Amino acid sequence: MMSVMDQNTTALERAFQLAKSGEVATIDALKRQLRAEGYSAGTITGTTLSKQLRTLIQASKDQKRPLTRLAPFRQADAFEIASSGVSMSSQ
Repeated sequence: MMSVMDQNTTALERAFQLAKSGEVATIDALKRQLRAEGYSAGTITGTTLSKQLRTLIQASKDQKRPLTRLAPFRQADAFEIASSGVSMSSQ
């Protein structure tokens, strides 16, 4: 995960990149990665900024989470529905 500091990218911009990338799981991990890349993590402060970064980190986790498989539809289920007399059409 080690990267070289880009002179044209500010620490704040890089923080948002890292948060969106899924490479970090927490704000502390994000700050450690910034320092490892040569950025100052001192500008990553404040409740609003932290909330924005946490939201992006969580969204990147959600995108990486595998979809759960649905149980296969059994023919017996269709028979039960059909024989119950319940209408599946909209009224």
